[in-house]
Amino acid sequence: MRSTHRAIVQAITFFLILCASLVQTAQAQTEQWKFKVFLDGKPIGDHVTQVKTQGNTTSVEVDANFKVKFWFYTAFDYKHHAEEQWQGKCLKSVDTTTVKSTEKSFIKMQDDQYSEPGKKFYIETHEGKQTLNGCIRTFAYWQPELLDADHLLNTDTGVYEETTFKRLGNEKKVINSRSYATEKYKLTVGDKVLYIWYTKTKTNPKDWLALESVTADGYEIQYYSEKAYD
Repeated sequence: MRSTHRAIVQAITFFLILCASLVQTAQAQTEQWKFKVFLDGKPIGDHVTQVKTQGNTTSVEVDANFKVKFWFYTAFDYKHHAEEQWQGKCLKSVDTTTVKSTEKSFIKMQDDQYSEPGKKFYIETHEGKQTLNGCIRTFAYWQPELLDADHLLNTDTGVYEETTFKRLGNEKKVINSRSYATEKYKLTVGDKVLYIWYTKTKTNPKDWLALESVTADGYEIQYYSEKAYD
């Protein structure tokens, strides 16, 4: 029998997801992405991310809530909150809290104020401390050019994952009986593969629409923009 708990943990490890609506003010630009999350086609929760950009500084706030139920029994419950600060295309700080059923974990990352900006970072997690060097990025699906790196920081686990990002071409993607003209990308994370689809809008040339992957246990994980269900 496949382990639902393990499948969800594997999926959440790699997916910090975002989706579509844009508001502008005189001082800053704020975007909000909302996604419905499915396990084998059944809804298990949602993922909301807000990105506020002012000049060369970007603030990101993520909230994810997933729950897997069998009849009246909750097999798995997941809550994730993350706050990120970016300077240009590099992280400046990260602060996250994750609760998986009864297990609680955290990540705190801060750049070294005494070194050159974007060159050295201290990371503290529930499992210990580490130091990273260079321009660090997370799984920022909201800005696909940030995914084009050989490593990305997983803000769920604190692991600095080896990654590759590749454009696969144009494709029609159908969600909730609606067809979208998209660009399809492949993100490889170690031995795992994610597929990501972007549409083009008036305000965003690569507006994130969907993400799909299959866990090692054979479960399908899908993130679909809420705009496909309006």
